[in-house]
Amino acid sequence: MGKPDEFSPEWNDWVMSLFTEDELVYNKDVDEKLPRAIGLRRVSQFVHGAIKRSGPVELVIRDRDEKTTITYEVEFDNGRVFGDVAECWAENTPVTFMGHPAATACTRAESRVLKKALGLKGLTAEEMTHEQKEVQ
Repeated sequence: MGKPDEFSPEWNDWVMSLFTEDELVYNKDVDEKLPRAIGLRRVSQFVHGAIKRSGPVELVIRDRDEKTTITYEVEFDNGRVFGDVAECWAENTPVTFMGHPAATACTRAESRVLKKALGLKGLTAEEMTHEQKEVQ
C-alpha cells in the first residue's frame, strides 16, 4: 500500500505497518502490539524527516507523592513541532523502573510526542503502567 493521506482512515494502519516486530510489544490487556520508543523515533523520521531537536522542556518533581512530570518536545527538519507530557510515580510505574523516575517519565513523554507526531491511535509500550511481554 502506498502512503495514504495523513488524515485518512487508512493512516494509522499504514504507519503501524512501518514498525518491525522488535519495535513492538504485545500487551495482553489491550490485545494489541504497541510501538516502543525506539521504533517511534525511527518511523517518525521516516514520515517527517530528521529530528532537529528533541528533549525535555520542563521537569517537575513533587516530594509529597514522589511524582516526576516531564514536558517534552520534538521538532522535525520540516518545521513541525510536537509536545506532550508524562508522569512517573509508584502507582503507575513498574518497580524495575522506579530507580530512575525522571528518565522513565522522559521516555514516556517522548513516546507520547512521537505517537502524536505520527497521528497514531492507542497507546505506546512506554505508556503502559505494568510489566509487559516482548512480542514473540
